[in-house]
Parts: sequence; C-alpha cells; structure tokens
Amino acid sequence: MSRRKKTRPGLLTLASRGPWWFGASIATAILAAEALAASVSARTGPLGVALAVVQSKPVALLAIVLALLFFGASIVAALRGRDRAKLLDVQRDLNSLKALDWRQFERLVAEAYRRLGYRVRVTGQGGADGGVDLILTRGAEKVIVQCKQWQSTSIGASVVREMFGLMAHHKATAVAIVCTGKFTRDAATFAAGKPIELVTGDALAELVESVRRGGVSPARARPVKSNGAHAPRTGRKPT
Repeated sequence: MSRRKKTRPGLLTLASRGPWWFGASIATAILAAEALAASVSARTGPLGVALAVVQSKPVALLAIVLALLFFGASIVAALRGRDRAKLLDVQRDLNSLKALDWRQFERLVAEAYRRLGYRVRVTGQGGADGGVDLILTRGAEKVIVQCKQWQSTSIGASVVREMFGLMAHHKATAVAIVCTGKFTRDAATFAAGKPIELVTGDALAELVESVRRGGVSPARARPVKSNGAHAPRTGRKPT
C-alpha cells in the first residue's frame, strides 16, 4: 500500500487541531495589530503617513476575515477537545478500544497523553498508512507516536525499526508505538535498551482506565523511556 504524501499542515489547520486558545490568540493578535495600525495611521508624522498609505478598507477587511477564520478554528478545536474527552471517558475495556476505527483510536491516544501532561500535536501524516501520528512535548521531552489499530496481527520489528529511524528527523527524544494488540518478540528485543515505548492493547486499556478515573497525575507521569516493559510511563512500576 502506498503511503500518502506527507505535507506540513498550515497555521489554520494547526489552530483547528491544537488547544482552543491557540487560534483565539492568533485572532486576537490580528485584531490588535489592525487596531494599532489604524490608530497610528490617524496621527500625523512620517509613520502615520506611511501607515495611511497601506491602511485601507481591503486590508482592514482582510484582517477581520483572518481573525474570524482563526476564531472559527478555535471553536472547532474546542469541539474536538470535547469529543476526544467523551471518546476516552466512555471506554471500558480492550474490546471497546478494538471497536474504534483508526481515526477514533488516534484521537483517544492523543487524549490519554494529554491527560498525562503532554502537549499533543496531531500531524495528520500517519493514519491507516503508518508514519508519525502524534508529536508529544513536555519540558525537554519530544516523543513521536504511531497509533496502530490492528485487530489481529502482532506488530513486528520492522515497524519499530522504522519509527526509531524517524527520531533524528524529528529531533525527538523518544518513540512510542501504541496498539490494540501485541508486539512480536523481535520487536521487543529491538526496543530493549532504547528510548522506545511499546504500548500493548492491555497496557493501553489500563492507562485509559487510570486517566479516566484521574489515577495518573501529570506530575507523576514519567518520561517515555524503554526498559523492556511494554506499558506507558504512568508513575508506577511495570508489572
């Protein structure tokens, strides 16, 4: 299966996918800049004359349109955040996780990591064809995440190796691969001793239940760092 062409999302797209305040802040900044320019252009002097030349109704209208677009993106982001929270809160076990489609699964994983205190960016570059689905940041950490909503096949070493190879490109400190199933022994062997997190379906179900109940606080969540255990770092020792 050919992989989709990867493109960098635009600022408006990022605003609709990120926290609601991101788009709202940009919209506010645009309106503030327009108001300041209008105020200065009304004054006399060289600066006022120069701004009066560029300050026109089309420019003002464009600023208003852009601000409205970013305010709209912030509303979309807020609605998406609410939907992600609901999606996670209704999950009860591994079977319910397996019933999700890959888009829902990606959103659920993103919400779980948000509740662990990470800032999450959905790249839109992975999906059904593989690749980096999420980028997590928290302090000095930068973790690239691939979400695998595979029903029956265990994930092999080739997938883990490919993601590990993307670390340098993304300047990441760690890798996480999250699935609804399991990983092969070769995959676990390759990940051992490397900053790679292999999150099995059982481990994900445990994490979802924990964050759903508020059992894992961001302060206790540890950085992603593989030690051979296939579970997300939730501040508890692996069993």
